Amino acid sequence: MNHPASYKNRRVVVLGMAKSGFSVASLFCRYGANVVVNDKKDRDQCPEADELERLGATVICGGHPDDLITPDTALLVKTPAFHTACRRLRKRRSSA
Repeated sequence: MNHPASYKNRRVVVLGMAKSGFSVASLFCRYGANVVVNDKKDRDQCPEADELERLGATVICGGHPDDLITPDTALLVKTPAFHTACRRLRKRRSSA
């Protein structure tokens, strides 16, 4: 992975919003990336969401939409807690 500053104005998708997801999303926001954070939990179970939005991130809770990973996604960050067996996202990642 390149230095976070190299992702300025580029789309970075972070899968998972717990401690590590919050930390990495915050870091990329500070360096000016267009951060999208996704978590399968409902919004009311993601207390970090409000703070990430204040930092400029787009927050998507409650599942993994088909259009989450797009061709302009420069970096996909999977946090340790994110379940790697999510076939739909793996399929989207390979085609993006």
